Amino acid sequence: MYVRRFKILFFFSLLSLLAVTAGAKEYTFDYQRIIDVGEELELELNYVNGKVEIVGNDTGRLIINAVKRIKAVDMDEAAVVADHIEIKIDHTDDKVTVNTNYLRMINRSASFWEKILGVGGSDSFGDVDFVIAVPENCKVTISNTSGEVKASYLQGDISIHSSGSDIELSSI
Repeated sequence: MYVRRFKILFFFSLLSLLAVTAGAKEYTFDYQRIIDVGEELELELNYVNGKVEIVGNDTGRLIINAVKRIKAVDMDEAAVVADHIEIKIDHTDDKVTVNTNYLRMINRSASFWEKILGVGGSDSFGDVDFVIAVPENCKVTISNTSGEVKASYLQGDISIHSSGSDIELSSI
């Protein structure tokens, strides 16, 4: 008798969990920055999660394209979350540092399930995907927690520090 009740309760719990997850949609927000740089350049990229692709180019420019991917109930909530994911770029003469900062959100729902399912919460959650074109002989350092890292057609040094990433290198 108790086993049957437990199975029914488990089934409805799972069904409600799937229904809430289905309510969350993915929204994207684009970002681009183009920086004219000298011949010698060092790029340092620090981010939490997402995909990154680094490719060499011969334009003498550093071209940073990023997409913030946010799971939320609607576009308004996604826009608020995206505004709290900061892509900060510091540029000196021969070094560009790109940091992805997740800023704390105030006056948001603190429900555990809403945070887990990406439908609200007090912290800003989302992934940031990068495609970065670097000039020839650029030294690249990538630090992340997880995500996919691809690098191709680079002539400078490359260093990747990650807790768990799929890494693909070609024509380095």
